[in-house]
Amino acid sequence: MPLCDGRFGGVGITVDCPDNKNDASVLFRHCELFLCEACFESRFPPEKATSTAASAASSAVSSDNADTNVDSVDNLSEDCVEQAVTTPESKWVRSELLCFVSDKAGVMAADHIVEIVHKFYREDEILAARKILVDAGLRLPKRQGGNKMSATVEDIVKAVLNPKVNLPEFHATQLSRLPPVDIKHCDTAAILLELQSLRCEVRQISQLQAEVVALRAETRQVSTLQSELSLYRAEIPTLRAAIHDVANLQLTIRTECQSETVRLLSGMESLSDQVSAVSKRQAVAESQSNNCVNPTFTLPPAAPAVPPTEAVIIAPLAPASTTPAAVAVTAVPTAASIVSAAVKTGALQQVTKRAPKFAVGSSQRSKLQSARMLKPVSIFVSRLDTDTSCADIVTNIIDAVHDVLDLRVASSNIRCEKLKTKFDSYASFSATVMVDEAVKDKVIRLLMSSEGWPEGVLVRKFFHNKQNG
Repeated sequence: MPLCDGRFGGVGITVDCPDNKNDASVLFRHCELFLCEACFESRFPPEKATSTAASAASSAVSSDNADTNVDSVDNLSEDCVEQAVTTPESKWVRSELLCFVSDKAGVMAADHIVEIVHKFYREDEILAARKILVDAGLRLPKRQGGNKMSATVEDIVKAVLNPKVNLPEFHATQLSRLPPVDIKHCDTAAILLELQSLRCEVRQISQLQAEVVALRAETRQVSTLQSELSLYRAEIPTLRAAIHDVANLQLTIRTECQSETVRLLSGMESLSDQVSAVSKRQAVAESQSNNCVNPTFTLPPAAPAVPPTEAVIIAPLAPASTTPAAVAVTAVPTAASIVSAAVKTGALQQVTKRAPKFAVGSSQRSKLQSARMLKPVSIFVSRLDTDTSCADIVTNIIDAVHDVLDLRVASSNIRCEKLKTKFDSYASFSATVMVDEAVKDKVIRLLMSSEGWPEGVLVRKFFHNKQNG
């Protein structure tokens, strides 16, 4: 679809279409312009549409017959002047000479315009253009002498270039009466200035292209960060469930500890009461045994042996009388027997210090060699290119450990697995390295630092699922 050529803004000035029409409503209209309806009405008011259409039709006929009938063009010169001189309300005037001058005045030197117009146009056409300017309200001198046509053309060019003069817009209908412009009439300095401005614009475009590339890289980085954020968000429910389980476990342990503490305290109180009761009974028994010196009381001939852990309480069974009575022997438990019984029933736990079951050697003078204890170091690597393979991860780990720590790790001691990602724009891996226990901390610090990985790669510790071992 053609683009609308816009509206008239003055001599040599064209204003862009306010609607930027570029659809089927833009048609090829008068003066070989592509105009929409609004711009057409602005350039050609409705009250002048009939006369403009008739003028365009007659101009088309004259243009078709220009090559075959030159005499008819000569005869139409005065007619063109009569049609061109319109009322002051008209904004459009037909004049090929004035149209050429007003169009080239901004891009060519005035001397070149005068030379081209004087050589190309006839005397009657120059006088017709002068008459149009005089009828428009300009006062132009009437030249005499041998170079009157050249002087008249100079007056016409000066009048068109005068910014203080408001002239109507000129248009041409006979394109054959517009002179061609040769390269020798072009201003080389102006062309160089235009070329320089074009170079500046090209440089600005190249800078804009670099900025576009940077914006694209930032956009890709933002998309990667969004994918990582989505992964972290997916892990949040699992972490919340784990925190909830830990809280429940802590509550259960606290409850059990409180109940066990209460049970132990109650057992200790009962045990203390029993010990105090036993002490009182022993004191009473001792006092009664000291007071029991009456010869009328005798012990049974065959009293059973009292265990060494029990005390004997001897008390009179009846008051003093003429009938001798035997002394009753009652076995009372001691504190040691009560504590032993509490330990057996579980009311009181006996804590004994156990000897260590194993020992770790530290001697460096022995000729024996201890076995290498390999410990796993697991990491999670993400934000890698999609073409990255497990072999690349293994090679990078081996080179990093060798270059930084001067250690050699066999590829058989590295297990790498490619993980499934949520998006296809990056790749993620899990790697487990079996290293000596003595250098485990150094390897962890190396693999978790930025020195061992390319720029932009994300590395963190990897935790295996307990259900999968």
